[in-house]
Amino acid sequence: SASSIPPSIPEASTWTMMVLGFAGLGYAAFRRAKSPQSEARIP
Repeated sequence: SASSIPPSIPEASTWTMMVLGFAGLGYAAFRRAKSPQSEARIP
């Protein structure tokens, strides 16, 4: 029957976790690029 076919659209919680994950990665990259100390730590 048609009711046994799983939906092809991810649930809202999946989208939320994915968006938060990408936002966290972007924020970490932004902070790393902005930090002036990152150049001083490289040997």
